[in-house]
Amino acid sequence: MLNNEDLNKKFFHYACTKCGICTAVYPNNFKLLNDSVCLSKYLSLKELKLFNNFCPGTGFSYINKKKNLKFSNLIGPYYKSYVGYSNDDILRKNSASGGIITEILLYLIKSKKVDYIMMPIQGRDQNKLPEYKITKNIHEIKSNSQSIYTKIPIKNFNNIDYKRVAFVGLPDQISSLKILEKKKIIKKNFKFFIGPMVGINMDNDSINGIKLSYNIKKDAKIKKLKWREGKWPGYLGIKFYGHKKIKLKKFYYNFLLPFYCSHESLLSADFSNESADISVGDAWSPKYENSNSGGVSLIWSKNLHGDKILKLLKQKKAIHVSSISYEEAIKMHAHMLDFKKRGSQYRRNLYKLFNIPVPKHKLKKIHFRLSRYLIEIIILLVIKILKSKAGKFILYIFPPNLLGVIFEKLRLFWKNLTKNIKRQNLKEY
Repeated sequence: MLNNEDLNKKFFHYACTKCGICTAVYPNNFKLLNDSVCLSKYLSLKELKLFNNFCPGTGFSYINKKKNLKFSNLIGPYYKSYVGYSNDDILRKNSASGGIITEILLYLIKSKKVDYIMMPIQGRDQNKLPEYKITKNIHEIKSNSQSIYTKIPIKNFNNIDYKRVAFVGLPDQISSLKILEKKKIIKKNFKFFIGPMVGINMDNDSINGIKLSYNIKKDAKIKKLKWREGKWPGYLGIKFYGHKKIKLKKFYYNFLLPFYCSHESLLSADFSNESADISVGDAWSPKYENSNSGGVSLIWSKNLHGDKILKLLKQKKAIHVSSISYEEAIKMHAHMLDFKKRGSQYRRNLYKLFNIPVPKHKLKKIHFRLSRYLIEIIILLVIKILKSKAGKFILYIFPPNLLGVIFEKLRLFWKNLTKNIKRQNLKEY
């Protein structure tokens, strides 16, 4: 069990996922400073025991416990897998992929199944990160349907003691809240948990990488920002005051990932948002990517509770969904599922070699191979170099479109080079 001294060492820099939940449960002990957590007052032994139980940075169990549901060691419990999209063309176009999460939220509010939605809301100032707020405003829900490529911490529970709430969050946040409900630390006011599948998140200063690439001053203010603007898969659309609007293809601006990749992304074992009722991600398949249609989502109903909502939305013709096999769904994200479930076990071991704190997740054990360790060492070395001040100088030297092309070609080369090792026995995991 972590003690107060452990927390004051390297924990908040490496293992902490910046979910923010500890600051909401123990506001007198934990503080958010520049969206990083710090311990301002020591916890009692009782508080420490609870903290170690609900904190994502200490680790979660990903072993099958729900015998009444189908279970995969790659995605956790699940009910059914689908591909789909919103039947509202405008909503579909303006969402990250198919607009499914937004349609679910609108239905829950309009049908009065919940009183409020708790989700990240962007304020008027585009230079500040969105904040978790409670809303039932239809326009506000629609206007916040975009992807956010960094962690938004929960700063409080907004006095929701007597409300029915649908929560939209990342895997660590949903898992933590469910533990707090089970422990009766918070009331069971969260009636639905919905969230995206999460691959790699970036540190909250990633926009500085765009400024470096376009030779824009660091203090330049953002007028408008959308990470997934336009037709799916979209492009980064960002306008700084006094500068022309920047448009950069989604697969091009991914070059920012190794420069600003968060430690959480490297250590997390949950890609598919395993504790959610419904989880949604992009349907990465040539079948959909090469079509002229709008965004298409891969959707997991993680339990019967979530599946009923999807069926009701289909009956109302709010969404189009088609069942697909587990195998087809896994194939769409095989690379990232392996990265999270198996690759993270190697990376956590490498972190521990240097006495760096990591989450102690309970996972199905793997047979560790030297060849895979070499792959993960290369990945960590590249990220460490590029995250440094010297490494980020590359962003200043090379034009962003050229970086995008180079990154995309190197990504495909690396993916093909390591594919056999990474995909080996993945289906049997």
